[in-house]
Amino acid sequence: MASVQARVPTRAAQFDLGEVDLRSQFGSLKRSLHWKLFGQPGLAEKIFVALLADGHLLLSGASERSKLGIYHALAEAFAGDAQLFRLKPNTTTSELTGFDHDHPEQEDRQLWKGAVFRHFLFLDEIDCAAPLVQMVLLEALATGRVTVGLESHALAQPFFVVGVPAAATSPECTISRAVQDSFALMVRIEEPAADVSQGRVELLRGWQEPEPADGIASLSAELLEWVRRDVAEMKLVPSLERYVERLVLATRHPGRFGKPLDARVEAGANLETVDVLLRSARACAWLRGHRFVCAADVQQVLGDVLRHRIQLTHAAREEGVDSDVFLRELIHCVPFL
Repeated sequence: MASVQARVPTRAAQFDLGEVDLRSQFGSLKRSLHWKLFGQPGLAEKIFVALLADGHLLLSGASERSKLGIYHALAEAFAGDAQLFRLKPNTTTSELTGFDHDHPEQEDRQLWKGAVFRHFLFLDEIDCAAPLVQMVLLEALATGRVTVGLESHALAQPFFVVGVPAAATSPECTISRAVQDSFALMVRIEEPAADVSQGRVELLRGWQEPEPADGIASLSAELLEWVRRDVAEMKLVPSLERYVERLVLATRHPGRFGKPLDARVEAGANLETVDVLLRSARACAWLRGHRFVCAADVQQVLGDVLRHRIQLTHAAREEGVDSDVFLRELIHCVPFL
């Protein structure tokens, strides 16, 4: 097990909720994170979508260098504890949850807290974890609690997890369907092109990242709580809810929507995906300054929400159809009204 811990200084400013525009506060944070993730367009917004939807994030295709860059950017952007934890087949559950131990000066047994008690946890090679460790992760991701010994313990709030599968897959590295479904979004990372990397070098020579004008440089638990409440109150028309239900239904029963969806999917998304998709669409609409959620917001997050929740047939893969191609066909075949 290899882990890196970082105590992130809390620099969240005191603010009056009656006078502060929450969108401007978050806009400052998003711009700062976007700058740190130079060469990854849209990644900062997707991170915040997962966070505001009260979910977690899977990243695929990230190199070792990109993973470290993303981790350190998140550690600086969010207030609270952050830890990078690399999972191995021999990682034990106690390394994640901690364990009870006797204290020499106290009668009661004390809990030594493991990695999951951090506010922000970056899990590298998450698919290499043993089945028992994945069960512990599932409990933490799905309920916000872990069981140590005979007692259940609540995790710190906010609790946000970024998981990264191993770059080279092997028969020993598999992630359970239940753990995958516990992540709200799965985002594919593309390495920056050479001209983009050179562009950042030239940019850094003559410009330094400015401090946000309002002085908010990291995310406090209080600000996140109020923003999530604001997101949950975004207006949603009943026709849009039915549209989301049809999109998820089309992954489960593609034959009802005709070609080209028919015979494409071996296993579709579960029904809980409807709620995840609605929460993610609300978060996307809020981040973009919309007054209500529209179909474009749903379609914007559809790929990241469904990508890891569907399993294509062998015949579809032989035809060169991947999940992104199928999701584009899904949007085309499922009408809004």
